[in-house]
Amino acid sequence: MVTNEKRKSTEGVSATMFLIFLTSNVAYGLTVLLRPDIDVKSATFWSDKFPFILGSMGTLVFDIYFQIQVFRFRHNKPPAATL
Repeated sequence: MVTNEKRKSTEGVSATMFLIFLTSNVAYGLTVLLRPDIDVKSATFWSDKFPFILGSMGTLVFDIYFQIQVFRFRHNKPPAATL
């Protein structure tokens, strides 16, 4: 992402792949939160599952930021490589 910002381009990275990552992380987070057999309000649920929720939902920040980069740099060409 830092390289994308420096180059002002997302060339070489698949936006579709990041959309798939975004979708899968949202789906995983929701399955953990919406399971009918567990009590989301219990303290043990949050102590046991919070790291997993934080991990999957935390990566959403990066996935969304990348999609913002794709939108911002969609008309930019990558700089020519210097030899």
